[in-house]
Amino acid sequence: MSKNAFSELLRPYGAEMFPLLVVDLMHEFELGVWKAVFIHIIRILHTLPNAVVIFDESNASERKKLAARDYEDYLQNLADCFQTIIPVIEHLLPEPFNGMIMTMLFRLAEWHALAKLRMHTDDTLTRFKKSTTVIGKELRQFHAEPRGKFLNLATYKFHAIGDYPSTIPFVGTTDSFSTQIGELAHRLLKRLYRRTNKRNAIKQMAKLERRQIRLQKAREAADSPRKRHAHHIPFSQTRHHENTGVDVHHYISPSQNHRTNLYSFVNDKDPAKEDFIPKLKDHLLGRLLHRDFDGDEEQFSEEERATVRINNNSIYSVGTMRVNYTTYDMRRDQDTINPRTHPDVIVLSAETGRNAHPFWYARVLGIFYADVVHKGPQAQNHGTQRMEFLRVRWFGVVPGYKSGFKVARLPKLGFVSYDDENTPAFGFLDPSLVLRGCYIVPAFADGKTTMLLPTVIPTVARPIGETEEWKNYYAIM
Repeated sequence: MSKNAFSELLRPYGAEMFPLLVVDLMHEFELGVWKAVFIHIIRILHTLPNAVVIFDESNASERKKLAARDYEDYLQNLADCFQTIIPVIEHLLPEPFNGMIMTMLFRLAEWHALAKLRMHTDDTLTRFKKSTTVIGKELRQFHAEPRGKFLNLATYKFHAIGDYPSTIPFVGTTDSFSTQIGELAHRLLKRLYRRTNKRNAIKQMAKLERRQIRLQKAREAADSPRKRHAHHIPFSQTRHHENTGVDVHHYISPSQNHRTNLYSFVNDKDPAKEDFIPKLKDHLLGRLLHRDFDGDEEQFSEEERATVRINNNSIYSVGTMRVNYTTYDMRRDQDTINPRTHPDVIVLSAETGRNAHPFWYARVLGIFYADVVHKGPQAQNHGTQRMEFLRVRWFGVVPGYKSGFKVARLPKLGFVSYDDENTPAFGFLDPSLVLRGCYIVPAFADGKTTMLLPTVIPTVARPIGETEEWKNYYAIM
């Protein structure tokens, strides 16, 4: 019988070798379990007509030779994660397989999130243990139900899933011993090295890196106005600002480079700009009078609106807004809101009641500020005030749809209809109310519609050239 040399050396000191071997989340789960499950899903889709063609529209099934960091992005980022695969794969398979895979992907995302927490408590560890049990059952069911070529669960990487809840209390959270740190350090170098002829590689890699920077600047400079709305600021014209202090909620540039006359701005038939000026004054006046925010449903009289004067009838467009927030593990972080690339935000809901959703979601159509003077008996400051505001298009939670951890489903949203009598489709938002940015992904299976905003003329509510929007969306948790 063979003996383990390390165990023999440690045993006299009362130590064992195997508890010292930590888990490897990146290689075991992200490049192991997840990669195997993902490939098996693609294998199943190949058995159905056109299923892979539809799935490929998301550019997801080409993930066969990715680095470990790419697969982790597939788990966490907007374009590539378990949660964002859910709407891509929804209804590509018949029931009961559709519901089973949807649930399994949600549970895998939940387990992965718990495994990567940078701060654990007794409650989160208890939940992690329960999640490990649940995901084991989900994987075994997935293995048993889709026939043909089975998903191979008899590997160490699947077996190691059960070790995570006990490893973390013993050696700490997985970020403290992740192999991802070393992998990331040389990811760029490996990619550049493959593009050289291996002779004097360092010099060639330096030239390639500089070429990438020049190409990026050229793409930014070629940003055509025909591809963006007039009040959207191209990235190449966005100034590099000083660091935002942690003592402020957000930062919006005071730049006056992009001034817009209010009356020129609304001088078209865009329904997203309907009643723009009176509603803007309602919003500003509500803030000047310190009214509680209720979704901009409060209206003032023309006489009251007249007490609000926007200097020179001008508003100023800004490219981005940076929002500071505190993460769950008591760290500071920052989101950059950009109406062109990262437009979706989340705010606390003003609704109450047992079934009220805790958040409101909105798509930022423009970031603005104006110099405002408040006159009249209720004015507390008669001087000029710089007031920032966001023009937003509101999402609403799909009525009757159940979501959350209990049912293993993501929150489902849809743009508020233009003709909704109870909830405005468009509004203004005080930037200080934004909690942070959020990921909102189309529910592809529900298709597109023109009924939510019945117009084919260009509108700031849609990207240039588009005349419809997705019926519903999923909010990534």
